[in-house]
Amino acid sequence: MARWSVPKTVRYLGEWRSDPAQHRDGDTLEFAFLEMVKANARRWSSAGERALGLPSTFLSRYLWALREAARDGTTLNGNALVRLFETGLVTGRSWLHDEQRDVRQAVVWLLRDCLDGDRLAMSSRASRLALWSVISVLLTDPSPPTTTSGGDVDELASAALNHTRSIATTVVISYSLWLNRQPPESRHLPSEARDLIDGRLDPSETSPVVRFAVGEQLDVLRWLDAAWVDTAMPRIFPAGDGDVLLRDAAWRGYLWRGRVPLDLFLVLLPEYRNALEAIDPTGEMTKAHERLAEHILLLARIGTIGPESDDGLLPLLFGRASADLAREAVHGLGWWLYDTREHATDPEEVARLRLLWEWLSAEVAAGRADPASLEPFGWWFASGKFDRAWSLDELERLASGDLEIDFLHIVFERLNALVAGDPARVGKVTEVIVLHEVRTDDLRGDGLPAIVRVLMQDASGPDANASGRAIIGMMVSRGFADFPG
Repeated sequence: MARWSVPKTVRYLGEWRSDPAQHRDGDTLEFAFLEMVKANARRWSSAGERALGLPSTFLSRYLWALREAARDGTTLNGNALVRLFETGLVTGRSWLHDEQRDVRQAVVWLLRDCLDGDRLAMSSRASRLALWSVISVLLTDPSPPTTTSGGDVDELASAALNHTRSIATTVVISYSLWLNRQPPESRHLPSEARDLIDGRLDPSETSPVVRFAVGEQLDVLRWLDAAWVDTAMPRIFPAGDGDVLLRDAAWRGYLWRGRVPLDLFLVLLPEYRNALEAIDPTGEMTKAHERLAEHILLLARIGTIGPESDDGLLPLLFGRASADLAREAVHGLGWWLYDTREHATDPEEVARLRLLWEWLSAEVAAGRADPASLEPFGWWFASGKFDRAWSLDELERLASGDLEIDFLHIVFERLNALVAGDPARVGKVTEVIVLHEVRTDDLRGDGLPAIVRVLMQDASGPDANASGRAIIGMMVSRGFADFPG
């Protein structure tokens, strides 16, 4: 089969019938066909309407094989593929039957990956116009059903990747970007794209999954046509009581994308406030809450907002956040600091984060933020990005207040790196941590014994020696008989 021509292969597969007694024959033949298409993807993408002769199962496999080849770097014949899609979906409409739903989904995924990866050679103006008609038909696909309910970010994101209509919604933007990259390069949202997205914002489109797909692409849409997006905002985020699912889905799609362009942030400021005010401090933390908090703290890190800025987002976040959400928000920023510890950080950014921490500490002291928000300080400390004296003072203050500092093992790693340079100060801080730490398992590991061994050296001085002996006594009393080993 590998050497057969496209017409001969299509004819053979169209006439092939499986033998019930040899049930594995079909699987073997499908696999061989897949490999043949992938190995000759450029030629097979030029098959055009001849591929209509393939049985439904082989047709969807054919399209998935082309997709895999495109993802591996093969550029496909877009003119021929569009002719095939137009015949199957627009003029012949043979792919609109329910039993062809896998074919339609294979088409939409092939289009998205080829357009995003610039793996579609499509020079014909007629093909480019016809592709809008193909996408228009895919946007009427019955999947997802309009009765699909909303959900948290992860559920909506998964659903958006598994339904033809929601994927087709993103293909509208992918195709718009592809067209903008063609000579002469430009930056606009084609009128066809505006019309198609408008259709997904019509009240007749009641699927939260589709609205999630619009929200996910919001930053790209605004980059292409800010004026159109600004006028579409009331439809993207409808305010009616009966539109809550759609509004939430669009917002969660935007949060899922993870990008926070400044101009879009300013437009969406009311949505940020609405989302923060809707947080129930006694309720369960959701992925949407986590993503929202990530956005707010990213904006604070880069200096777009601050504790005293007029938007009021930081006080609103920590004033509404539950213990879990407050902890997760600060942990996320701390993890970024720790993960980039080997890289230089803008001193102004570090200064902003120190001010943010000091403000948050004051909010906790005043009862306006949950104390759990301070528990991730271990990540901040272990990053080594802050002034040594300040970070040691802050660590000692938190430990003295019986705060359960997360991930003590990385704190001890950092203290071990500092102890030789200032054994007395590090010894005192370490002694305070051990004195107030009630989680015995968090005291295990190599970090703490390594610190104590340095403290007990004669060269470390009497103050450090005293802290070392105090730590040894506490650890032995807790059942670590051979500490520090």
